[in-house]
Amino acid sequence: MDDDEPVLAVINPTTGAVLASNIEMQQSDTTTYESPPVIQALADGRFIGVWYKNATSDDTTSMTVQARIFNADGTAGSNEFQVGLWAVDGADGYDVPNLTVEQLAGGEIVVGWVRNGAEAGDDEPVYVVLNVNGSASVGTAYDAAAVTASLEIARYYENTLKVAGNAQAKVAANWIMGELSARLNREDLDIEAAPVNPEQLGGLIARIADQTISNAIAKKVFDALWQGQGKSADEIIEAQGLKQITDTGAIEALVDEVLAANPGNVAEFKAGKEKALNALVGQIMKAAKGKANPQQVNDLLKKKLS
Repeated sequence: MDDDEPVLAVINPTTGAVLASNIEMQQSDTTTYESPPVIQALADGRFIGVWYKNATSDDTTSMTVQARIFNADGTAGSNEFQVGLWAVDGADGYDVPNLTVEQLAGGEIVVGWVRNGAEAGDDEPVYVVLNVNGSASVGTAYDAAAVTASLEIARYYENTLKVAGNAQAKVAANWIMGELSARLNREDLDIEAAPVNPEQLGGLIARIADQTISNAIAKKVFDALWQGQGKSADEIIEAQGLKQITDTGAIEALVDEVLAANPGNVAEFKAGKEKALNALVGQIMKAAKGKANPQQVNDLLKKKLS
């Protein structure tokens, strides 16, 4: 049993000819259980293999769900990577989980399984959402321990990306698992009852991406959407005059004004006190009512202080 490992073969669907065989899926030498891997074809012609493995029988940190992307000819399209754990620390027994794998319309890959709980009856369904590259997952890892709900969250995420665009996968994941989840928990709401729907969140993220608003202003827009003050991020941004200032001349004028009014901070920064720079940035953002592009502010400020 210690020598078990997941392998695959690629077969031509028309002729039945074997194009590649006995391809080793895992890269590390680790004990695997006697259960076949799950293979899911991807829209671009590649496929993903998902399996679980266990290095030691009493260490739950080694009881992992693993995955790897392969090209259509069976060559590796990514390194092996860990998707999540299939048993929590101190789990009551180690029942081998069934794995399910699906690709969403936006290209993201959902991997789901039942994680073994600490007590009998504590087993729970979990899932992880991976980006189409597999080797890097949405957000930091879309931690399976954090995402322990039904697929409503995955559907919300998918619909958000339909508006925000797939390039914003990480940002969307952070908003959903961060700001949105915090609000839902605070008000004891399910995601289906969220006052901000996925299309509205997607529109908000799109405005961050094109630098219409900063991240700080985005939180104000999100709050306004939550309170029902507008039907879309664009409507709120326009009504409240929240567009980010990106005009270099306008930002430079603010920088010059703040530098002239705060000679003490300037002297401290030149004396090596880095915190003085943060104080100056804060004063500039205050003067701009939070609407100046933070990166431009920092770049101009450092240039003038050098």
